[in-house]
Amino acid sequence: MLGSIFSVYLSITALLCFVKIRWGIAMFLLYVILVPYISFFSFGQNLFSLIVFVSVFFKYNIKSIIIKPLYPFILLYVVQLFMIPFHDKVPYGFQFNIWRSQFMTILLLPFAAINVLDKDPKALRLFTRVLIIAIAVAIGYSFFLTKMRGFNPYIMAIFSMSGREFDQEYFMAEGGGRVFGRISGVFDHPMTNGLFLSFSLLFLMTKVNFNKLFKNKLLIFFILVNFICIVIIGVRSAIVGLGFGLVMFLLKERKFNVMFAGLFGLVLVLIILSQIPGMEDFTKSIVDPESSNVKGSSLDMRTVQFEGCIDEIQNNFLFGNGFAWTSYYRLNFGTHPTMLAFESLIIMVLCNSGFIGLVLWGVMIFKYLKLVNRKIRLASHKSVLYAFMASYIGYSTITGEYGYLKYFLIFYSLIYMQNIKNISKI
Repeated sequence: MLGSIFSVYLSITALLCFVKIRWGIAMFLLYVILVPYISFFSFGQNLFSLIVFVSVFFKYNIKSIIIKPLYPFILLYVVQLFMIPFHDKVPYGFQFNIWRSQFMTILLLPFAAINVLDKDPKALRLFTRVLIIAIAVAIGYSFFLTKMRGFNPYIMAIFSMSGREFDQEYFMAEGGGRVFGRISGVFDHPMTNGLFLSFSLLFLMTKVNFNKLFKNKLLIFFILVNFICIVIIGVRSAIVGLGFGLVMFLLKERKFNVMFAGLFGLVLVLIILSQIPGMEDFTKSIVDPESSNVKGSSLDMRTVQFEGCIDEIQNNFLFGNGFAWTSYYRLNFGTHPTMLAFESLIIMVLCNSGFIGLVLWGVMIFKYLKLVNRKIRLASHKSVLYAFMASYIGYSTITGEYGYLKYFLIFYSLIYMQNIKNISKI
């Protein structure tokens, strides 16, 4: 039943992409965020991304198509494609298939959104409202799940439909210092929920007028609720990742008074939360990563993982073991003896692409920051886009990269195009 509803929804979305493209992209944007599985009759998951991609060329003249906002990320994937022949530990067919799937899933929707935003002045307001609705749903459902520790009816139905197994023990997180367990909300994993909520808070900050702070009471309340939601979902990495972003934003903006006020508010919120029975261990672990009451990654554990990574790529330090080798390994052998689930972007990049891969990611980040610095006019938005990258890299370094770039590019595309089109109010 649920699969049929999704298929009908996507059929209407596909039709609108060729008739009223901004509405089609808006519907797909909402779907991508709120539904972690594409069910389009019996077709493959990436077919719909291809339909959206084709609709852009159907609607607009090829000479008017723009890709510059995505250049750093396209460069990342194109170079990785040409690196594939330099690996020999992963079958080439597997590497090409995963590369194709990631490229389509991560880049095609932002590509379509950017081009619609470039040519349709009404699209930005529509996309922004859709994104805010998705944020509200993600927050609201996460709060709802605090009453259902370990259970997530929506995701359980999605998993059942897609043939995946719901690991209730993991979501319950008994004895892990998480009062409400691990809450994945509308996403298939709590880590994805944590990152999306962190991005959401940064995105909402672009709507705040810091010169008239107390005239944004409703928005400030929304941001506060967003932050509380980040704390209660049981993913401390989300708080740390958000911290990277907020520090970057405040340093770029030089709003030290806001920084001190924010730190005071953060301490106050953590003190209040620590008074909730069972939350004291979790809140303590945020500032004490070595806390014995909350399981997580210690510095010693990270050192062992890095040593295991170096040992794995010793025969090919330059190019690593192959594109998506970490996925190939987990699929065939499960967790690694020392690197476990490859829970760090650095570990994953080294294993998959070697030290050339690290350089490539560094170039991507440099190109991104250079593009933002040159093209974004509004200083606060420039600071937020710096903060997005800091949050994304910080979070991925702690947890690994599991499709997070897709959500990063959704937020980035809207903020970037709002500045390029010089639209100050949404």
